[in-house]
Amino acid sequence: MELVLVVGAGASCELGLPSGAQLKEDIVFTIQKSHEYALKHRERDDVIADAFRVLSLTEARLNGHDGPLLNAAQFIKDGLPLAISIDNFLDAHRGNDDIAICGKLAIVSCILRAEAKSSIMRSNDIPLFQESWLYPFFQILTENCSVNELPGRLRRIGIICFNYDRCIEQYMHYALQAYYSIDRGAAKELLDSLTIIHPYGSTGKLPWEEGEWKCAFGHEPDPPLPAKLTPLHPGHFHHQGA
Repeated sequence: MELVLVVGAGASCELGLPSGAQLKEDIVFTIQKSHEYALKHRERDDVIADAFRVLSLTEARLNGHDGPLLNAAQFIKDGLPLAISIDNFLDAHRGNDDIAICGKLAIVSCILRAEAKSSIMRSNDIPLFQESWLYPFFQILTENCSVNELPGRLRRIGIICFNYDRCIEQYMHYALQAYYSIDRGAAKELLDSLTIIHPYGSTGKLPWEEGEWKCAFGHEPDPPLPAKLTPLHPGHFHHQGA
């Protein structure tokens, strides 16, 4: 590997994903809504409140203000606005599984909804994404490069992405199909040569990627999904090409 790109927080804003500050606000709103819903409704239909139950936690822990998960939700709602980012907040409370569960559930829910509203989700027309850094990146990557030569070029590049979304993977999958006139399977094989690591985690593998816990880009979250995608330890989601 000859070149490593470090993609910082906010790199997906051009495509409609939240900045770190906006993600904090989205998480606080989501946690507050779910916390209030869990307290008021016995028959739950809120994603996070229901995910608590899917995680094999007893109803006793959900009933009452002193439930560990409800306390953790309240703590995140009150404390997260003071943090630099959700990642810093979870790291400050590493070892507290209840805070980790609540925080990661909110991240999964917020990011999937943001993916669904992104420009990638709204259109498959690659030229519409010229406002993103991914557009010139793809042009440089494929300049004077045939489809047969591309795997060797991709193996020389690594991407460390500190965002939870899968915009890079989804964009590249679209772009390769359009540029080289290949099908989804061939695009997937090409991308197997590109190493992408999400140190803070991601919202699961895309359907065409290798690995467990697959989740379509912009999938509407349901209770079992974020429960499956949410580990008990902060900072360890699923990585590609590790």
